[in-house]
Amino acid sequence: MSINGKSSSGSSNNNNNNNGSNSSSGSSNQGSGTSSNADYNVNSLISKAKSLQNTPYVWGGTSPSGFDCSGFIYYTYNQSGKGMPRLSTSGYFNRSHYVNNPKPGDLVFFKNTYKAGISHMGIYLGGGDFIQAGSSGVKIANINNPYWSKHFDSYKRFY
Repeated sequence: MSINGKSSSGSSNNNNNNNGSNSSSGSSNQGSGTSSNADYNVNSLISKAKSLQNTPYVWGGTSPSGFDCSGFIYYTYNQSGKGMPRLSTSGYFNRSHYVNNPKPGDLVFFKNTYKAGISHMGIYLGGGDFIQAGSSGVKIANINNPYWSKHFDSYKRFY
């Protein structure tokens, strides 16, 4: 199943253990290192995010000693030049706009993972891959994995 735009379906796996995580190289944005209208370096963002693979999960974590999903977003975007406050997943959701054709560096949002509504997020890498800080730490996963496709909400980009 390929997810483009806003849709959700898949098998009923209700755990948040990053099933189907894989270690792929993902892809980086082409050109100057910035996506259209980006005020940060996308190549730097992707490089920093990938360098943090296997960092442990820590609830409320915002540093390389441990991250939760929104703390991972906060840290990696700030490190790549996009200054932003530390917010919750829903806070970042409300400060971004929907995109139908995601590019590396865009956000991927998930709903109903451990609580109702928007509850998890990651950074889109391209080719269906995204990187996120889940219960087993920072990992690359694929949007078409049954767990993630079931909980997929949207692709978005910061304003």
